[in-house]
This record gives sequence, structure tokens and C-alpha cells, in this order.
Amino acid sequence: QRVYGLNLTSGEHIYSSPAYYLQQNDVVYVEPNEVKARQSTVNGNNVRSTSFWISLASLLTSVAILIFN
Repeated sequence: QRVYGLNLTSGEHIYSSPAYYLQQNDVVYVEPNEVKARQSTVNGNNVRSTSFWISLASLLTSVAILIFN
């Protein structure tokens, strides 16, 4: 088993790399950037999402109705 690290943003050294040609049963792992990794989680803690703000407004409305009625 060998592990190769390739920088795909610089195409100069990719073609000369021994990892350029994939073989059967090779595994390719690509690390996601931080934003994509956060978005792929079930609760990504994304305060900027529309569903977060709708849920918060709904919760506050429900609490206000329960308190004032």
C-alpha cells in the first residue's frame, strides 16, 4: 500500500506522478474544504440558513402566544 498526495491546482507535476494512472481497487480520497464539510453535516450550525431563522421565528411566536394568552 502506498499513499500519494497530489496538488490538483498545479497541473505541472500531475502527469509525471506515479499516481496519475489509477489501477483496479485503488482508493481516491479527496479532502473537502471547510465550507463543504460543514454543509454536509446533519446540523451544520449554520446560523445564516433560512430554515434556522424560520424555526427561530416560529419558536418565539409560539412562546409569545403561550405566555400572553
